[in-house]
Amino acid sequence: MGRHQLNIDLGGLLWRLQWYELQYNMDHSNNHRASGWSRPATMTTRYCATRTPIMSRLTRAVLPVAISAFIVFSVALSLACSACTGRDGERSMQEGTGGEPKGRVVRTEQEWRKILPPDRYEILRAKGTERAFSGEYEDHWDDGVYHCYACDLPLFASKTKFRSGSGWPSFWQPITPDAVEEHEDYSYGMVRIEVTCARCGGHLGHVFDDGPPPTGLRYCINSLSLKFVPQ
Repeated sequence: MGRHQLNIDLGGLLWRLQWYELQYNMDHSNNHRASGWSRPATMTTRYCATRTPIMSRLTRAVLPVAISAFIVFSVALSLACSACTGRDGERSMQEGTGGEPKGRVVRTEQEWRKILPPDRYEILRAKGTERAFSGEYEDHWDDGVYHCYACDLPLFASKTKFRSGSGWPSFWQPITPDAVEEHEDYSYGMVRIEVTCARCGGHLGHVFDDGPPPTGLRYCINSLSLKFVPQ
């Protein structure tokens, strides 16, 4: 519920108060008719003239209180639901299995500069691209798993690597769907899908739809973004 807006229908609330007032008047009048008692004309005029302002003042007094209480309740409910959603999201990140991220890695750019070698920082953080056929893993076929160099998250299994002829390591799927994230990239006047590490947000490369079966995808990844762990 925390993701949905809470609509406060003030007009509907006012309409209901007026309807309750009208219903009260009708019930009050019917009770007198049933008892056989009729109000003198002068009393009826005086009653109608005096009761209407009283009910109007009552409505003006009750309505703001009711609206305020409803708003407070709605805001409290929204905050409670948001907190629950946040805790559930954090728990799902921390309880991941296999190659799923177990908590985000968040660092400042100054911290990344100290941790990463300059050539890897250029790729992972500045979203650069290594020269084709220059990467360490472009023609690498050992059995194992390719991890994110920045945060050590498992990203791609060697069994999904294939020869694409593009000049960069290519995979037809990540090790798990949650291992990477995809974003639209409009840089250099092109429309591409950027691939980043789901744990640290490091730039990995791009994904294209010209890969082999069974997915038909080609994850074109920079070697400098990866760290190979043999099996």
